[in-house]
Amino acid sequence: MRELKRGERLTGRRERARRRYADHMASSQWRQRRKTWMQEHQEREVGPPTCAVCSDPWEPKRDDLHHHDYSRLGRERFEDLVPLCRDDHDAVHEHMRSKNWRRHGHAAASRSIVARLKAARRHTSDPSTEPTDGGPE
Repeated sequence: MRELKRGERLTGRRERARRRYADHMASSQWRQRRKTWMQEHQEREVGPPTCAVCSDPWEPKRDDLHHHDYSRLGRERFEDLVPLCRDDHDAVHEHMRSKNWRRHGHAAASRSIVARLKAARRHTSDPSTEPTDGGPE
C-alpha cells in the first residue's frame, strides 16, 4: 500500500478501503489467490510469467501482482491482476499518485501506465514514451 503524501488526509471511506486492502493483502486468502493466479497463468499463457513492464522473470516470493481494479478485491479475476517486479510496481504507483492519472479511474490509468512504461523500456531513446502526468491519451 502506498504511503500517504505529506499532509495528505483520508476521508473515512478511503481509510476504510485502505484498511480492507491491507487486511486482504495480509490474508491467507490472498496468498492462495497468488498461487491460483500462477496456475491460471500456466494454463493460459506460454512460458513462465514475466514482469509486464521489463519482461524479467516474475517470482511469486519476490515480486508483486498489481491490481488493475479493486472492485473485486477478494474475488479477483485473472485479468484484474498483472505481474510486476517490485521496481516497476513502485513506478506504476508513483505515476498513479498524480491526480491527472487518477481522474481516469484506477483500471484505465493502471493499464495505460503499464503500457507506457513498457513502451519506454523498448524505446529508451525516445522520452516521449514516458508516462506523463496528463493521463491516458
